[in-house]
Amino acid sequence: MKLVISVIFLVILTVVVSVPAPSLKDAPSCRIDQCRIPYCQCYNTKPTLALNQIPQIVVISTDDAVTAGNYEALYKSLYSGRKNPNGCQIGVTFFVPHEYTDYSVVHALYAAGFEIGVNSISKYHDVEYWNTADHNLLKDEFLGQKQILEKFAKVNQDVILGARTPLLQMNGDLTFWAYQNSSLVYDNSWTTVKETEWPYTLDYKSEQDCLIGKCPKESHKGFWILPINDWIDTKGYPCATIHGCIYKPNDTVEATFNWLKDNFDRVYYGEKIPFNIIANAGLFTSNFRAAYIKFLDYIQSFRDVYIVTQNHAIRWATNPLPIGNVNLFPCDPVYVHDNGKSRTCKLKKGGEDRYMTIYDEACPKVYPWVGNPMGN
Repeated sequence: MKLVISVIFLVILTVVVSVPAPSLKDAPSCRIDQCRIPYCQCYNTKPTLALNQIPQIVVISTDDAVTAGNYEALYKSLYSGRKNPNGCQIGVTFFVPHEYTDYSVVHALYAAGFEIGVNSISKYHDVEYWNTADHNLLKDEFLGQKQILEKFAKVNQDVILGARTPLLQMNGDLTFWAYQNSSLVYDNSWTTVKETEWPYTLDYKSEQDCLIGKCPKESHKGFWILPINDWIDTKGYPCATIHGCIYKPNDTVEATFNWLKDNFDRVYYGEKIPFNIIANAGLFTSNFRAAYIKFLDYIQSFRDVYIVTQNHAIRWATNPLPIGNVNLFPCDPVYVHDNGKSRTCKLKKGGEDRYMTIYDEACPKVYPWVGNPMGN
């Protein structure tokens, strides 16, 4: 049954990503009679289930370089062995940038059942770069990173479905056409202060707040948005990420735990929209780590809370199943990871020497980069 569900979902995605050209027209207002799941979802459409039948979805993600140090110190110790109420391993989504990433570790995460998504190749920390990049450059960043992940981490491109842009910066419709021409099917870059917004598609006009960068206006058939619902800092100001909150709690375990808990409780005892946690490595001081573990234990004490990948959250939006349904958030497949197939390559990037660890693949000739993802 789980295999059938996965195949059906991939067939749906194959249909919706075949939209290669811009329309150059603003998307019309949504027509509920013509926009039906699983292929289409109007903005601000709530599940038809009663609130007590809606699972509280929690989506944990990172967009850091994936390194051996982070894997051993964070990912394995924080997430491995944790189970959802149905007995399946919890899910985490890794939006992987290229530079400094260890692709053998990426394969280990993929093999363990975690989701691998796209960030970019360069991850330039420059707002203007992402706000002014044209379609071809953006496609080189996103599609190129998909190709790198497939070749050097042995992650099947067919399961690399989602993206998050660096710095959460979008360049309007150009970003989304680049996504679609890279066979990506959902975005998790678009922030909102509203606590009522569920996943939706861009077939029709979006009324989501545009808080960072440039937001799309055209129709992008079948392309899903999983909004990043803002956190609230200790003085009541919204922030898209924990790291981005200006007024954080005192750096004690108890103060940090209470703040994490308050943000979760506001959603859980409200509309039960998907709760986003962007948990990048830079957050994890010793006190934050202890508070975060205590927080994970707290949310897992609820029998209706499911920590799932972004892919699973989108799947649920296409077919909202109630708590207790046997097909709710099926277990992800796991694969064999062989550390003996790792290889570290010394490569040239311009005049610099770079070291790149890859999985089950020969070393490229040069360091892969934008415009040359295979390192030819």
